[in-house]
Amino acid sequence: MDVNSLPIKDACIDLEPLEGRGENGARFFDCSKADGVFEMEMMPPGRYWLIARDEIKVNQLKSKSTLYYPGVRDRDNAKIVSVELGKFVEHLDITLPSDEKRYQFTGRMEFADGGPVAHAKVTFTSSQHGYKETTETGRDGSFGLSVVAGMEGQLDGELGVLEPILRSCPELNVGTKVRGLIHIMDATSIPLASVSDRSDLRLVRSSPSCKAWPPARN
Repeated sequence: MDVNSLPIKDACIDLEPLEGRGENGARFFDCSKADGVFEMEMMPPGRYWLIARDEIKVNQLKSKSTLYYPGVRDRDNAKIVSVELGKFVEHLDITLPSDEKRYQFTGRMEFADGGPVAHAKVTFTSSQHGYKETTETGRDGSFGLSVVAGMEGQLDGELGVLEPILRSCPELNVGTKVRGLIHIMDATSIPLASVSDRSDLRLVRSSPSCKAWPPARN
């Protein structure tokens, strides 16, 4: 629910075990319906964090933000959900916080030769607090997101490239990280603390740009 207790549609919610999920472990998730309702079944007994990813819009900036049950950004303040064998846990209402202070982080992701990295994922992560804020770069490589005040962490950028694009762009130096058919290229991380607005951020890839990137989108 939002700050006015109105339902939020299409917020995706994960049930994450406190012990951590293995590389090939099952994922338990659902996305809220028009009435805000979500439901998950068939998870093993245990203790879990219930985590939503709500969309944050501040001015022209848009990002996905980590939100723990019952409605906190800091994992240390989250309530644990205990699942017992053969029993249901109901009325787990997640409500957006109403008094958040945020700072704006804006900048550009670019290749080593200065060319823009379009359609890349940019993420601010505070591992200490279990918090992430994620957005996507525009065609000019620009990005912008708003981060909860007081969070310390780092800003990362990654670009997923399909095999056919790599054949057209041998200059794109991908690493060993692969997700299915997508090869992942990382940019240099930037350590950051959310104590003020930042408009001078540059995430730089080690590879030069390629004329075949970005591919056309429908």
